[in-house]
Amino acid sequence: MKKKELEIDKKILNEFIKNLQDKEKIIELCNNLQIKDSENLSIEELYYCIIEKVEKNSDVLEYFKKLAEEDNKLKELFPYFKDTKNIRFFIDNKEKYNLKYEDIEKMQIELKKRYEKKRKAIFTVNIKYPGIWIFIMVLSLISFHIIYSMPYFVTQITDSAIIVEAKVLEEKREISGLRGGGVHTKVKYEYYVDGKRYINSDIWTVYGIEDNVNLRDYKVIEIYYFKNNPQKSYIYNFSKFIFIYLIIVEILFLISIISYIRKKK
Repeated sequence: MKKKELEIDKKILNEFIKNLQDKEKIIELCNNLQIKDSENLSIEELYYCIIEKVEKNSDVLEYFKKLAEEDNKLKELFPYFKDTKNIRFFIDNKEKYNLKYEDIEKMQIELKKRYEKKRKAIFTVNIKYPGIWIFIMVLSLISFHIIYSMPYFVTQITDSAIIVEAKVLEEKREISGLRGGGVHTKVKYEYYVDGKRYINSDIWTVYGIEDNVNLRDYKVIEIYYFKNNPQKSYIYNFSKFIFIYLIIVEILFLISIISYIRKKK
């Protein structure tokens, strides 16, 4: 059974603040809190461990904030907060905590260091266990291919859906694609099935070099609805070019995997 780490309280926090520069005392506190490998951690890592527990206890966190207003030396601990909400709080109240430009810069540096450490950890796992990212990449490619091919599959292969024209009622661009990528726009449209009017909405994606495509140039678009449920419809945005591109990417990726496996042997 996994041993549960103890929570920090105000008494332990006061002891920590009192012995801020005494590594041996802080190690002792960390041991009392059942923090693993305390003896092998640097003073900065010990600070992180204590502050992490402070952040988890709202009462102790508020108590720390009040102490920091009275004791200016406690601002040295601000860079060791991990929750961006708490970091934002100290920066927003910089006058109250007497934060100077150098203090805020140190907080930003620590944030960058943590991000870089996390990024390297992910990269190390991928290198150590290449099968993980190979599996994820293969799964992602296959999933995207299936999802993207769905309009063609249901209308041309299974014949469970029908392509019709729809009138654009409203459009709102939500994401601006990069040049050469896709432009995504939320579209509200109307269409008729057997004389009955239906209104629906979907995401229109335009691929290619024109990143300023506007649906106002497309008063009528193609959509497909399912025969057994006409209300269920989507924009028909299938492109043979993208379909072929995905197949090429999958083939190249498969060749890379085979090459990697042969080298490992």
